[in-house]
Amino acid sequence: MNVNMNIDINKIIGLIVTVISIIGAIIGAVQGDTASSSISGNGTAQSGGTNSQPAPQPAPQPAPKPVERTPEQVRASLMRQLNEFRASQGVAPVSESAELNAIAQKWAEHEAAQGTFNHSTLKCWTYTDCPHEHIAIAGDPTAAIDVWKRSKDGHREGMYYTTSVAVGHGFAKYTAGPNKGDWIIVQFWHDHNER
Repeated sequence: MNVNMNIDINKIIGLIVTVISIIGAIIGAVQGDTASSSISGNGTAQSGGTNSQPAPQPAPQPAPKPVERTPEQVRASLMRQLNEFRASQGVAPVSESAELNAIAQKWAEHEAAQGTFNHSTLKCWTYTDCPHEHIAIAGDPTAAIDVWKRSKDGHREGMYYTTSVAVGHGFAKYTAGPNKGDWIIVQFWHDHNER
């Protein structure tokens, strides 16, 4: 009888030890999960656990200053976008004219200094016929091209005349008048007067 009691007690002790081991393993796993590191929604690492504090948030960065565009950068962007648009209409690209660039740039600087928004008085230069002109006040070359694409008064079509052979661009920042601080973009196309 005493032998059987010893066996039963040993079985019970064994079961208790097994249950305690299982409970200890479960508690250890749960504690391990809460103490692990994680990435918060804002991308900063935070340590878990009941006593941990959230990581300090980085100081807000100042907004980047607007990029100052040079006339050369604007011309390159306008040339690319203009010829991409012409290609989308099945029309050959135009080339850039240094002479028309100089004329357009001079007029852009004049208008920006005066604070006005007018077409130049178009004259015939060395080309067979006179050019036509598009002007826009826009934040960047893409905005100007987009305004002309949406135009219903001939500016859209003017970008893909099949007889256009050369183009010049001017670009300046307004320094006077109600549009002070905006950009003016002036584009000249030589188009053999096909309207």
